[in-house]
Amino acid sequence: MPATNTPSVSVILATANRGELLGQAICSVLAQTGSEFELLVMDCGSEGETEAVVRDFEDDRIRYFYLEQADRAAACAEGIRRSRGKWLAFMDVHALWQPQFLSALTQALELAGPETGVAYAGAVIQNPAGEDTRWLPQGHFPQGRVARDLFAGPCIAPASLLVQSSLIQPLCQSTQRFWLHNDDVMSLWLSAKTAFVPVKQRLLILRVMDGHQARGLDPLDTVRGDALIRAMSELPGMVPGRYGRRCLARFHGRCADHSASTGQVGAAFGSALRALLYTPFSVSAWSRVLKMAVGA
Repeated sequence: MPATNTPSVSVILATANRGELLGQAICSVLAQTGSEFELLVMDCGSEGETEAVVRDFEDDRIRYFYLEQADRAAACAEGIRRSRGKWLAFMDVHALWQPQFLSALTQALELAGPETGVAYAGAVIQNPAGEDTRWLPQGHFPQGRVARDLFAGPCIAPASLLVQSSLIQPLCQSTQRFWLHNDDVMSLWLSAKTAFVPVKQRLLILRVMDGHQARGLDPLDTVRGDALIRAMSELPGMVPGRYGRRCLARFHGRCADHSASTGQVGAAFGSALRALLYTPFSVSAWSRVLKMAVGA
């Protein structure tokens, strides 16, 4: 199918050496209805498998880029820089979208007011047997300024987001890499910038697969952790309670454990960020913390 000159949505998919899952994820994107889009596949140094899978589709809406020795965060940032759409979505090889995913979220954003820059859908988490095990969000769908909900716990999956491109483009100008996967940092950062609107349907499937291999740790993990500690000491009232101290200890423990996967470290980092919730709640204060923590 010919590519449109000005796609309304740019879908970023960063991956390496996950051929079978990649093919299924691409099929999920290409099956989207009622929305003009481009799919940017960012190859993080695969050994030929990723490119072969992409070329088999012969679809002009797919743009393929090979990035030697790039991690997923850097690949996503490069994809954002090369994107052309008004809206950005972040696909994952472990994710599958329902065919109406992009059109439903695009419509929600177009109907929302100018203060709303992010739409998201509900997600179903499946085990390797394909059985539903969990839902995100598990309760109500947060709407508007969702900072409190995000601090309370993970409730919005990154692959369920549709984001106004102009909001997130500045992150790619930072000298430090922005953590775009594996934790809630992007959603937290966006919640300081704009309102969220939910599409109250389960339009995303997240697949938990067997045989995950541990990834190398991002060397900036420790830098971010130190930034959190420093910010907590510099901002009035940023005194962690017992839960906060446990979260921060877990984060540093993960950083010291070289067998831990990037996802485990990311989850611990997200917990450490949520530990910064304090009374009285101040959006400006934790926005400063995020700026120090992610270099954005």
